Amino acid sequence: MGIEEIERYINKELKQFKIKQCSKGYKYLAAAIYICILNEDAIENMSQNVYPIVAQKFKVKNIKRVKWTLENAINIIYRDTEINTLCKYFDIEIDQKLTVKFFVYTIVSKFINSKQQHTTF
Repeated sequence: MGIEEIERYINKELKQFKIKQCSKGYKYLAAAIYICILNEDAIENMSQNVYPIVAQKFKVKNIKRVKWTLENAINIIYRDTEINTLCKYFDIEIDQKLTVKFFVYTIVSKFINSKQQHTTF
């Protein structure tokens, strides 16, 4: 799958949630998901493997700011998106909160599963 296809997939998935596409949080989330699709092992240590790459891409000097922005984006999604949509998409209970890692992991896993289904005869 090429870069454009991956980007289309990420945007399609993120459109299911209430977050502005022009926001830093959306852009950082899309970048984090993209990084983890290219390197599935990166998700194991987001602070070391993902946040620095996102910071570099968006010219952010402090990695903690990237983490904070991503956490805020997840909080906005959790607050503004219909709870039933979140529960169904992430297979969570109503009172269960989302983390950045779980959010990214779920979207990456869905990508991998969809890719495997297309290659299976």
